[in-house]
Amino acid sequence: MQQIFPFLDFYQTFSGKDLCYVQYQEGNYTGIISKTGERHGWGEMRWNNGTVYGPDDLFYYSNGDKYTGQWINNIQHGIGTFVSRTGVYVGDWFQGLQQGNGTAFYHNGNKYTGQFMNGFKDGYGVFEATTGDVYTGYFRRGLREGNGIETYAGTGEKYVGTFQEDARNGQGTAYYNNGQVKYVGEWLNGSPHGNGTYVALNGDIYSGGFRNGVIVGPGTIIESSGATRIIQAGEEDQVTFRSGTEKVMERAWNFLGTIGLQQFFKKYVDFFYNYLAPLIGK
Repeated sequence: MQQIFPFLDFYQTFSGKDLCYVQYQEGNYTGIISKTGERHGWGEMRWNNGTVYGPDDLFYYSNGDKYTGQWINNIQHGIGTFVSRTGVYVGDWFQGLQQGNGTAFYHNGNKYTGQFMNGFKDGYGVFEATTGDVYTGYFRRGLREGNGIETYAGTGEKYVGTFQEDARNGQGTAYYNNGQVKYVGEWLNGSPHGNGTYVALNGDIYSGGFRNGVIVGPGTIIESSGATRIIQAGEEDQVTFRSGTEKVMERAWNFLGTIGLQQFFKKYVDFFYNYLAPLIGK
C-alpha cells in the first residue's frame, strides 16, 4: 500500500500506474485517478447507502448502487452505466446526472428509451410497460407532458393527443381497436371533459358537453338511422346508446307492424322474455 494523496481517505495502486482503488466517505472507487487525485477517465464507483446527490440533494444512493463509465474532474461525465435500486441505466451523463440519450431498464420489467435531463426522463422517448402498453411522446421531469401516443395492449385501443402531469389533458382523440374514432375533443385528468364528440360502435354519434367522462349536455345525438335527439344539460342519466342488434330488432318489429303480424308474434316474444330469458340468465 502506498499513500500518495494524503487528502484521500484511502488510496492503493494496482498493476497499472493509473488504475487505483480509493475509499471516500461516500463510497469506494476503482479506476483511473488524475495526477491531482480526482476520478478522471474510466472507473467504477460504489456508493454507501443514503449518500445524497444532484441539484439541492434531490436524489440519494441506496445500498449497492454503482456507476461504471467515464469521469471528468471527479464527476460522471460521458458514457456510463448506472445500476440502482430501481433498475439499470445505460447512456449519456453530464455533470454527474443522466442527461442526453439513454435507455433505462426497470426492475419491474418496464423500459424507457429516449432523452434525459438532470436525472429524469425529459424530452422525446418511448416507454414500454410490462403490460404491453406503449407510450411514444414527450416527457418532462419523468412525467408524460406534451404531445404523445399511447397504445393499450389489453384492448388494442389508442390515444393520440396532449398530456399534462402524466395524464390525458387538453385536446386528444381516442380510437377503438379497429381504428375507428371513439372520442375526439377535450380531456381533463385522463377523462373526456369539456366539449367533444363520442362515436358509439353502433354508429350513434354524440356531440356536446362532458364532465369527468360522463355525458352532461347540452348536446345532440345523431343515430345511425338519421334520427336526432337533443340532450339538455343535466340529462346524463337518460342518455343511452342502443346496440346494432337492438336497432335491427326494432326495425324488424316495425316491419311486422306494417304487414299486420305484430299481434301474432307478440305472444312468442312475451313467452321468451317472461319465461325463457330468466332461465337463460341463471
